[in-house]
Amino acid sequence: MKIRRIRSKSGLVPLKALLLVAVLLLPSGCTRELNERMMASLIGIDQKDDGTIRMTMGFVNPNKQGTDGALTVYSAEGETVFEAARKLIQFVGKELLWPYIKVVIIGPSAAKHDLAPLLDFFNRNDQIQPNPYIVLSQGPAEEIVNLKSEVPVLLSLIIEEQIDNQSLLAMAPQVKLYQFNEMMYAPGGVGYAAVIKKVNSKGEFVPKVEGMAVLKEGKKIGELDARQARGVLWAQGEVQGGILVVPIEKDFGKADGKLSLEILGTCRASIKPSLKGKDLSATIEINCRLGIGEVLGHLPMNSAEIATIEQLAAQQIEKEIRGALEVTQGKWKTDVFGISRAVEKKYPAYWNSHKEEWGEIFARLPIDTKASVRIEELGLIESSTGK
Repeated sequence: MKIRRIRSKSGLVPLKALLLVAVLLLPSGCTRELNERMMASLIGIDQKDDGTIRMTMGFVNPNKQGTDGALTVYSAEGETVFEAARKLIQFVGKELLWPYIKVVIIGPSAAKHDLAPLLDFFNRNDQIQPNPYIVLSQGPAEEIVNLKSEVPVLLSLIIEEQIDNQSLLAMAPQVKLYQFNEMMYAPGGVGYAAVIKKVNSKGEFVPKVEGMAVLKEGKKIGELDARQARGVLWAQGEVQGGILVVPIEKDFGKADGKLSLEILGTCRASIKPSLKGKDLSATIEINCRLGIGEVLGHLPMNSAEIATIEQLAAQQIEKEIRGALEVTQGKWKTDVFGISRAVEKKYPAYWNSHKEEWGEIFARLPIDTKASVRIEELGLIESSTGK
């Protein structure tokens, strides 16, 4: 399927900058457009039992920036996404302005169906940019869009920044609309997206992005927790930062010892299939640079100790990958690791003969994990904490 896109040379303009320009600097004609149209910033999609689409949308009010009324929320229903979107005009009384959507939230009632048809409206609308984030919610998407933020910032910006900052955490994937399209329209409809849920903080419900929703044939089949999600991201080469906690008590004879290792930049990953006769196997290799950010316990930093830390860190990375494999391979038979792409590239003849049965092949595929770690930074203290 070919999807045409119309996009600017500079990409998506940050919403904060847009609002400032729109309100203060733009000519009267452009300012008038903002007064005559409602700027969509956050979208939630749910689906009723009879197939009716319920769209909930947060609209930016430029005149109320920094207040609770900065994001006004409306919902409408229709037989299709397009009809629901058009019916929103009945509530807002203005035409909708689409280019500045930050996040699209898909609720579980919609995610239990094939999501490819649901994306069609977003792909055909030439006002919608290809780069809003796609996230799947644990509860109704409408509930997330209606949350009130604790700080005077748009909820859509809070969620967007939570996903952006996964580069410092690696506990959830960063999947944009165009990337989600590639997964949903690929054979098998296997893919993933970040999970969003509402959590209680100081008596108020706030959004939290963590974990990974896994899809097969375009439908959500389950969720991976934060560690399992990072297990998939290791293999995808998408871990760019975060903290790797490594227990050290058994290996150094210390009680309750732990290390906090900071991931220094993007970790390299490769998936290497091997075909011997009719027997296929695969190896996931990870190469990562780490820095010691914290030591809980007494631990001298000599070369032998550092070599042991590198070995323990490598084992921890391999453990996270295997944890994700236990669920995705053993339970779901769903190749979110992208091993199929490596097989297709290296062994096209084998792939063409077996692609229809890949789910069963993947479920019993021998997969080895090999992580290589190098400690490059010790911090300001070259020995252990405390002593």
